[in-house]
Amino acid sequence: MANDIKKIVIRRLESDNQYHVYYPQTLVDGLQDNEATREHFANADIHVTADQRANVLNKGLVLDDKGLVPDTLMGTKGVGLRDYANFAALKAATNVKVGEMVMVLDAQDNDDVAARHEGWEIVKVTGTAEAKTYEFITKAQLMDYVVHPDHINGMYTSSKADIDAMVANDHTHANLAVLNTLTEEKMNALAKKGQTGTIKYGENVDTLDNKEGDMVYKVTGVIAGE
Repeated sequence: MANDIKKIVIRRLESDNQYHVYYPQTLVDGLQDNEATREHFANADIHVTADQRANVLNKGLVLDDKGLVPDTLMGTKGVGLRDYANFAALKAATNVKVGEMVMVLDAQDNDDVAARHEGWEIVKVTGTAEAKTYEFITKAQLMDYVVHPDHINGMYTSSKADIDAMVANDHTHANLAVLNTLTEEKMNALAKKGQTGTIKYGENVDTLDNKEGDMVYKVTGVIAGE
């Protein structure tokens, strides 16, 4: 039946080619054979059908006239950074909101003559909707700098040979004796033991072509069904 609760024993195929029990039947029974679990399996309200699962992403949304997700759907304010050719274009725009940050691509027509410069500038729109002002945030010139080792305070003076010698002489471990016992064979064995391969489920799962590390869920009966 579709709502049958199966009895299972979870085993793992180990290097001795034997299936070792990881969760015994008694533990599995304790998890499955109880009223709460049976009610969960039978409750169709909390499980989706195959049709519902296929349709869960079959949704759509309407973009605004610029091809962007509307701010009302994003649930936040000023989700994008609009850009304008210059300050004249920014002042002429009617959809700029107070509190929004925008980029002016050419800042040479700034109303503040002393603040004019070539290149872009990012400003925050302040003031009121009727009388907007623009608060400087950053500009292109702040990014145009050259770093030279001669200009760095506290620059290290060690040579390549000094650094090589430091690494060769000072790289030690308190547990070096233990680390030296870790061979490639031991590392592979540890990795293989901690690794779970394919997980398989069924009544005859332990008769399949399994490899070391595979976890199998062997069905041993039915606890309850409709």
